[in-house]
Amino acid sequence: MRARSLSVPIAMIASAVFAVIIGFGGAARAETQAVEITISNFLFAPDTVTLKAGVPAVLKIRNEDPALHEFIANEFFNGMDVAVSGGGSAERGPDGLARILIEKNLIATVRFTPTKPGTYVFRCDLPGHGMKGEFVVQ
Repeated sequence: MRARSLSVPIAMIASAVFAVIIGFGGAARAETQAVEITISNFLFAPDTVTLKAGVPAVLKIRNEDPALHEFIANEFFNGMDVAVSGGGSAERGPDGLARILIEKNLIATVRFTPTKPGTYVFRCDLPGHGMKGEFVVQ
């Protein structure tokens, strides 16, 4: 009888240890890249953003200028699942996200997972703005 009563606690402990090990492995896989781009004085800062392919990213775009700006990265976001929230107004086209409009003093939050290594331009094409930057995906 006594041997049987010990087998239940041992099985519970083994299950708990296994869950902790799996939990730590899951935490490593749940890594997220957090990036912030600030728009100020009609410039993107930083103007180069490096990301890892296959790792989810959260991009915050903060507009500190007194004007409306847009964030366009068509080639980068083409065909990608992209969620935009916060102070950004997303416009979508046939290939996915076309642009994000960001009013003054607002922050747009963009969630996505970069998939293809390479260098991709992002820009604001509103008249007189001519702002550019790039994503580098490794």
